[in-house]
Amino acid sequence: MICSSSATSTQDWAKNSSTNFASVISCILGSPASSDLSETIALLRAVIHPRKALRLPDVKLITGDGRSTIYARGNRKCGNFDATWPRPFYVNKSPRWWEHEIQIWLDARDLESRKL
Repeated sequence: MICSSSATSTQDWAKNSSTNFASVISCILGSPASSDLSETIALLRAVIHPRKALRLPDVKLITGDGRSTIYARGNRKCGNFDATWPRPFYVNKSPRWWEHEIQIWLDARDLESRKL
């Protein structure tokens, strides 16, 4: 069962589970205490994951979006602003995104579109 009551916390359960992020998100969204998507994503970001830094071409390939769309998601002044979009960090002057944060964001969009 995906959402077991024996798990001490969402983080402990996610660390010990081999299920995908979509299952974790649907589990958390199923509980009344955390029905807000941004809260769910914040919880998932706290879970320990292998870290891989992605450059812009990799993010474009994974999301299927162009450079302008990717930067517009992080710009509050833009119509495409998305508060849940992962913020880049910089190595020298080159932006990088954590792969697991991009995957969490994509899984959340998938669940949102399927209305789970």
